[in-house]
Amino acid sequence: MKQYAASLLLASIASAQHYHDHSDYDGHHGDHHGYDANAYNADWYGLDYVDESYGNVPSGDFYGGVDAFNEWVEIWNQQQYEERLWNEAEIMISLEALREGLLALDYVIDDLEECISDNDSGIEHNDYLIADNDDGIDYNDEEIENQRYRVKRLQK
Repeated sequence: MKQYAASLLLASIASAQHYHDHSDYDGHHGDHHGYDANAYNADWYGLDYVDESYGNVPSGDFYGGVDAFNEWVEIWNQQQYEERLWNEAEIMISLEALREGLLALDYVIDDLEECISDNDSGIEHNDYLIADNDDGIDYNDEEIENQRYRVKRLQK
C-alpha cells in the first residue's frame, strides 16, 4: 500500500510538472507528440472495417492508444462517475453475499464430512459386531452338532 501511495504521489507530481511545462493545453499534444490526440479512430490506425456488433472495442495497438490518450480531457462526468460508483458498490455487495453463501456452504460441507467420519466409525463398529455375531453363530453351530451327536449316542 505504501508503494502504491508513493507511486500515486510521484505520478501526480510528474503530471503537474507536465501540465506546467505545457500550459497551452489546447495544442500541446499536437506540438509535443507530433499528432492530434483527438484523432483516435479506425482510419488513423488504417483499419478498413470496424465491426460494431462487439461495441467500442479498442484496437490491438496499445502504444498508439496510450499516445492518443489525452489526460486533460474528462473521462467521466459526475453523473457517469456516480453511476459507476453505484454499480461497483452493488457488485461489492453481491460479492459479499456470495462470500457469505460460500462460508455457509463450507460450514455445511464440514458438517457433512464430520457426519461421514462418524458414520465410518459406526460402520467399523457394526462390522466388528457382525464378525462377533458370526463367531457366535459358528460356536452355536458347533454346539448344535455336539448336541445332535449326544442325542444320537443316547438313542442307541
